[in-house]
Amino acid sequence: MQDRTLVGRLDSEAAPDIQLSGLGIQDQHCYLLIENGQLFMEPLGSAPCFLNGSPVISRVLLQHGDRILWGNASRLFRL
Repeated sequence: MQDRTLVGRLDSEAAPDIQLSGLGIQDQHCYLLIENGQLFMEPLGSAPCFLNGSPVISRVLLQHGDRILWGNASRLFRL
């Protein structure tokens, strides 16, 4: 089973599940996916996504305590 949540711009026509604003946030920025009880982040296109300070360019497994940064702003999310 797979669940996915779209992260994107507040004013996007795509109506993302998690709506953000700020520099570098794309209309459709990334997906958060749950597969077999594990949580993944998958960037869309060239949307800036960072995990624990490192750029993410493809699907990556998220762990408890990870730090996620979306876009170019200083908004940091902790898992």
